[in-house]
Amino acid sequence: MCEWRKRLVSDEGMSVMLKPVSFLTLLAVALTNSVHSDTVSIATQGAIVAYGKTGEFAFIAPSDYKSARLVLSVRMDSPECSGSTHVLRIRLNQRIVRGALDRSSRRLLNKPMTVKMASGLEIPWVRGADWRVAYAPDFEILGTDKAGANRILDVSAHRLVLDVTDLIARGKVNCLCLEHLGESMKLRSYFPKINPSLDFVFDELAMDFSQEPPIQGATPTAEKFHADRIMLQPPATVDVQSAVAVESGGGMRIDLKGLPLHVVSRFSCQGGGFNVLSVTGSPAGESQWKVSVERAESAAFVNASAREYRLERTVRFLLDHVEVADRLTNLTDATIGLAFDNHVVSPATDIQEAWLGGNPDPAVNRMNAMENASVFVAGNESGCGLLAVDDVYRIQAVLYYDRGAGAQSETFALGPNDTYTLRWSLYPVVRPDYYDFINLARRDLGVNFTVPGGFQFGLGAATDEDSRAMAELRALKFLSSGVWFDRKGDVKCYHGEHMLQASSLREQLNNRCATIRRVVPDVRSLIYIHAYINTDPRGPEKHPDARITNEDGSQYENKGYTQSTGIPFLYNYPAADPDNSYPEAMKRVIDMCLDKDKIGADGIYWDELDWISPRYTFDRWDGRSAELDEQHRVKREMSYIHLLSMSAKVKLIEYIFSKGGLLIGNSSPTSDTLMRLHFPRFVETSAEWYPARAHLYTPIALGNHLIVKDFPSLLDDIRLKLMWGSLYYYYTTPAQPYGTITQHMFPFTPVELHRGWLLGKERILTAVPGTFTFGDKKPVKVYWYDAAGKLTEKTGEERVENGRRPIGLELAEREMAAIERRQ
Repeated sequence: MCEWRKRLVSDEGMSVMLKPVSFLTLLAVALTNSVHSDTVSIATQGAIVAYGKTGEFAFIAPSDYKSARLVLSVRMDSPECSGSTHVLRIRLNQRIVRGALDRSSRRLLNKPMTVKMASGLEIPWVRGADWRVAYAPDFEILGTDKAGANRILDVSAHRLVLDVTDLIARGKVNCLCLEHLGESMKLRSYFPKINPSLDFVFDELAMDFSQEPPIQGATPTAEKFHADRIMLQPPATVDVQSAVAVESGGGMRIDLKGLPLHVVSRFSCQGGGFNVLSVTGSPAGESQWKVSVERAESAAFVNASAREYRLERTVRFLLDHVEVADRLTNLTDATIGLAFDNHVVSPATDIQEAWLGGNPDPAVNRMNAMENASVFVAGNESGCGLLAVDDVYRIQAVLYYDRGAGAQSETFALGPNDTYTLRWSLYPVVRPDYYDFINLARRDLGVNFTVPGGFQFGLGAATDEDSRAMAELRALKFLSSGVWFDRKGDVKCYHGEHMLQASSLREQLNNRCATIRRVVPDVRSLIYIHAYINTDPRGPEKHPDARITNEDGSQYENKGYTQSTGIPFLYNYPAADPDNSYPEAMKRVIDMCLDKDKIGADGIYWDELDWISPRYTFDRWDGRSAELDEQHRVKREMSYIHLLSMSAKVKLIEYIFSKGGLLIGNSSPTSDTLMRLHFPRFVETSAEWYPARAHLYTPIALGNHLIVKDFPSLLDDIRLKLMWGSLYYYYTTPAQPYGTITQHMFPFTPVELHRGWLLGKERILTAVPGTFTFGDKKPVKVYWYDAAGKLTEKTGEERVENGRRPIGLELAEREMAAIERRQ
């Protein structure tokens, strides 16, 4: 609440400017009794919210209106057009203003939820709680050719009109907070040469009270937790042979309680349009499209032929899920574009919620390049998930929502007379629970293996005693070096093969690893590598066969990193190809890290193993990917980098293991092939929902460095990760006065993930109250942490009944607990 809100005094028709009374920056407060006015101006044109600060504004809402709309036009002050980012967080009466109430009710009224730039890049206006703001010197340039590739097409680059009717207190004082996240994101560090202020500048900030109807919708009902709730929740499955049917048109019908669903598949035609496997009526498409269906006891077979390709679909009913294999064959002597789409849609309006890649945000209707290649739709009583399984489908998948959720590829291509089999699965469940689907998928993917221990960056502390205390306090198993910075040397930063030249850093790291072995012998030392970035100035001439290239043939460069470090950040890729020389270079880097006569570390930390800024390279073809034109014809052959480099990464991982090295990776697997190699991998979490990216592998979330500034915010971050069904690895490490739940988080072998709690073979971790059990009566020990993260003497209520030992934990707000099996 605005601290000064209770002290507001205003006469009818009077506007009052208030002074700030807290540490927040208060720029302007407009108060008005606006019964006779449709618009309340909240700030004057040119008002500023300073970089990293929060502006607080108050206004009195009238009583007689139908809808309330927040109108703001804002930019980040910069002499150059440098793109945009999600840097504005809006709160109205302490409630965050997100992008939508539900799938059919979005707050943003004056433009679509995404926008296309002149470069062709399509970007969302809102991500979770944070709204996009552009860098610009004025409010006109981004609509002109002067903005170059950053030009925003067709809509305003700055103006947002948001329906906030549900957040307004009628006839009362309302408090609007506009938070600038730039300082926590360190945005100024990306522009050292131009040194912009990056302050928010407002061309308009107002409330519009209208007689137009408001958006209709409701935010999903929050899951309720209490101490008496039995937290024994294995997935609630259905008998798919009775619930799922393959229809004569080739599509599938799913009969769930309160949620009838159709699964419709589309395959593109060269020349435009799609051939469709439909649920109702005849298959649609080109005149040559013919479909036949054969059914067996636990399978069905769909055979379809088109002018240029053939589809052979096998559908297998496996007790609680459906496996689909689509064998596609190119019948021509030329490469063809073959976009495809599998869509789970409700013929009525029974879908209440949908998760795209684990993200339930109703403002997000499209997503790609993420590791969790799944969608889930839920009604009031049941739900269904779709999971892309094979390498190509997972890497190319675009997840979307349109009256239902689907996974499509807009870039699939088949070479002359070539064949490829797409694999995907359906998981109907009798509860509308995303985690039921995820737990079934995890079982079938075989990813419930043990995460042995905790992790943080930094190879030890300043003294031996501090290193021992740190390892014990956080129960660390792994300590890793970070990026190779040599701030006192002539070369400030080393990546990739360039690391072989960093002799002084190599000696320092050797000493640190030796100290760790001596001081904390149970902790393992890891050395940072990156297999794509190569800062060696001679890299382009040494490895011309391994350059990640742009469409114009130039080598891809991360200009943001180049600008902030002063070192060219050029990207290579390792490929299992005799012509690609980079895997051997990376083997030499691995040797340097692990060999006893060099650094002698225990293992490797591999940064951005499956998640880097460029997605494609245009120097060669991966045999499966192409840019398609509007008629679905091949416009340009290209490669997804993670397809092209996949086999080489497997060989490098196996090489690390062959040398006895340990491995931890950043990012979850984007392919079935890499998913089959088991070692801990985490995801970064700059967005709140990002822990869901790890739901199909080791469920580990790295701490969010943007919000963790002290011990209380560290605890908030740990709780948030538990609410997303994730374990916690340290990133930011503020002073920690005592141990907290991370002391009893590992080892952890996942059995089930849930919102707010995780069931493992060794322990249960929870941030919510409930009655928990391992399903047997073996003894346990409870570690109960209070709201300040400190261990208490509370143990909960235990009993033994029906061969089980339930443990009731009446956790208060912000408390957490670990229940361990006794040894």
